[in-house]
Amino acid sequence: MNSLPYNVVLVEFDGLDDLRLVSNVVDAAPNELAIGREVVVTWEEGPKKQLLARFKLRKEK
Repeated sequence: MNSLPYNVVLVEFDGLDDLRLVSNVVDAAPNELAIGREVVVTWEEGPKKQLLARFKLRKEK
């Protein structure tokens, strides 16, 4: 969970124009990230057992 550096992402949701979420992209190298890349949510357990939304890159077709 504590992989450094953090890949910070601003996620925009289809159909929800006014909703954006700042989170992290996990399991991706910084050079794989680009504006417009699609992501999918994944859940991680935080230090106090809370669920944290993280994102992974959607696999390219």
